[in-house]
Amino acid sequence: EDRALFAQVYEKKGGKLTLDGEEFAQLLRQLDGHPLSIVLAATQAAKTPSWAAVVNRWTTAEQKTRNSRHASLETALRISWDGVYHQGACITLWGLLALYRGALPVSLLQQLAENPAQWQQWEDSIGLLHQASLLDWTGDGAELTMLQPVKEAFFLLASETELAPCVRQWYALAQGILAVANQRHHPNRQDAHARAVELLPQALYLLQKLLDHCSKFPLQAYISQLDDLLTDYFMYDASRSADILQQLSQFYQEGQDYLGLANALLGEADLLSRLGKPDQALDLYRQAEGLYRQVKDNLGLANAYFAQGKLFRQNNQLSDAARALEQALPLYESEGISFFLAMTCALLSRIYLQLDEQVEKVSALVQRARDVAKTLPPQEREIIEEILGGQ
Repeated sequence: EDRALFAQVYEKKGGKLTLDGEEFAQLLRQLDGHPLSIVLAATQAAKTPSWAAVVNRWTTAEQKTRNSRHASLETALRISWDGVYHQGACITLWGLLALYRGALPVSLLQQLAENPAQWQQWEDSIGLLHQASLLDWTGDGAELTMLQPVKEAFFLLASETELAPCVRQWYALAQGILAVANQRHHPNRQDAHARAVELLPQALYLLQKLLDHCSKFPLQAYISQLDDLLTDYFMYDASRSADILQQLSQFYQEGQDYLGLANALLGEADLLSRLGKPDQALDLYRQAEGLYRQVKDNLGLANAYFAQGKLFRQNNQLSDAARALEQALPLYESEGISFFLAMTCALLSRIYLQLDEQVEKVSALVQRARDVAKTLPPQEREIIEEILGGQ
């Protein structure tokens, strides 16, 4: 069976040697019956003039192998890597696919190209990787596919220099979309938001891969920047984001970046709140609150209080909600965050009304919310009025 698969691939790739002799038998034994190892070895063997040369290349690559459990696969992948290393942009294209979550649409790959010349080089490299049995197309040719072991081999074999352009181009695409989507008043925000939601699974996958490999490669700056861009989008994929936010917390903790850690805890708490886990959420909100106070970040502190206020209100703990929002109010005012200042006033007025506070106190908050709302865009004014509920 192993011999039949080897022969099928070897002949398809144009191999001319006779499949016999001790050296061929030795090679076949070294493949350990792993189908991908057989396919890759047969592909590379088809370009080699003798079985002795094939076995020599295999032995040289095997000496560099780290994973004894899958030695034959790693060796085959190393030989394949060496085979395409100096061919066009094969290594960059391999890395771009390694950083993508599944079959990569050709149309999306075209968006990553910085200019027509680069795209032409990538097109040529697609063919070269296909010839090396490292890449394939879907039936209609619209997507490029690469097996997960081949993708993971990139991170094993690549250097920082080889990974850098792949990360940079994926990050540039995400940054261009998310930066606009995060600006509430940008004229193209609505279109950018739709694209951001569409791209979100890939942006989260990219962040996950950067976290997975940051101990080997200097990826800290990209992780922090992508985390910041995704802050308002984690909630759109709560299950996947929860795991990533936990990893981010560990990443910032190890790097002693306490502002980053506070932001990650706040994001994780928001998700837990949405998932109906108020006690766990409150614990993380309070941890974030302490860190914001430690690093003297008043806006982060205001957001932690505001989030606690909303959580208490959802659970009908009105006195606790009022206390939290009362602490957020002066912080938003000092930071000049008009929308959240107006929203805090509006929420407090509703809570005070339920707590039977003095009419004058409620009226003052309602008036202040409306005064601030006058400075806001129409859509945000509508949100404030909706909270006020006709008071």
